[in-house]
Amino acid sequence: MILLFLVSQTFSNELVIDKKFIIIFAIYFVWLIFTLPVGITTLDFGYVILTPLTFLTLFLMFPQVIQKNKEYIPLFLSFSGGFLVFIGLIMLVVEAQTSFSYASTTGSAVLGGWNIRISSIFANSNNFGMYLCFASISSIYLYLQNHRYSTIFVGVNILGLILTDAQTSYLAFIAGLIIIFRYQYATYLVSLGMLLGTAFIIMTTQGIVDEVGFSEIFSGRNFLWQATVNRIIESPIFGVERGTSSTEIAPYIPEEAARQRGSGTHSTYLIVLLYNGVIGGIAYILAFWYLAIQSARSIQTEWGGYVTGGLCSIMVIMAFESLTFGGLSIVSILFATFAGLTHQQIIKQA
Repeated sequence: MILLFLVSQTFSNELVIDKKFIIIFAIYFVWLIFTLPVGITTLDFGYVILTPLTFLTLFLMFPQVIQKNKEYIPLFLSFSGGFLVFIGLIMLVVEAQTSFSYASTTGSAVLGGWNIRISSIFANSNNFGMYLCFASISSIYLYLQNHRYSTIFVGVNILGLILTDAQTSYLAFIAGLIIIFRYQYATYLVSLGMLLGTAFIIMTTQGIVDEVGFSEIFSGRNFLWQATVNRIIESPIFGVERGTSSTEIAPYIPEEAARQRGSGTHSTYLIVLLYNGVIGGIAYILAFWYLAIQSARSIQTEWGGYVTGGLCSIMVIMAFESLTFGGLSIVSILFATFAGLTHQQIIKQA
């Protein structure tokens, strides 16, 4: 935070920070440091270092560069997504015709049908699907800007997204798409989405939706979420050691879902509460919810719809997958970037 203060003073005309956001986010970061003596791990120390660096670079400085050429990010995501789909199709054919195997999910069923699932260079198809979610949204934004070849990349990236069979990414893509095409109503849509999402997670963790096929649709995440909530109740203030979610929640998973033991929480919203306790966890969640709502209120152009839609897509993914601001995965990097772009939009409109 001292480094952040010095940089903001040095570039006072360039780097402006929303006061409400930085206060909420600072609560999370200070709590992260405060809980270090309880049981410091390599991961904890890593996030203490990486979080402010991510904040300064991807969240504050990188959006300044992008603002000078707003097509930079959508072009990169769209074109790289199309290239990776091409690689994924080649690898699908190679793995079907030879003994070569790169990702276990390659060649499995798509939507319960043909065995044509692709993973490209990613470890599994779900991660590839998350990337193609943003590639597809970016292609559609370029199409709305009448960009050359955008129609081709819309088709290629959406086809690739379907072939990943990443159902969470399907949902995230739809959420982002709605914001882009109906950005005039973004404030209401984002607020409604947050209310429905919160209600859904509460109902799931309380076991209310167990009997309606949820386990099959989302691969038993309901049992993982219920177990996580029970473990959070046991350590609500300081949380548990970072990187141990699978072993911490395993005793709380019922016998009927014993095959889930060894799996992590699979929800960003729950895992930040598990690792940071309710104080740090709630501050973390509120900080980015604040960004989404304020960004929705400040939308005036399709660019605003694009960056807000991108953040909303990530927030949908966060309900079903674990990623972190300050993490080094590709989706975590996109999370920090789109959060920074929405923050920049809020500052510009203010």
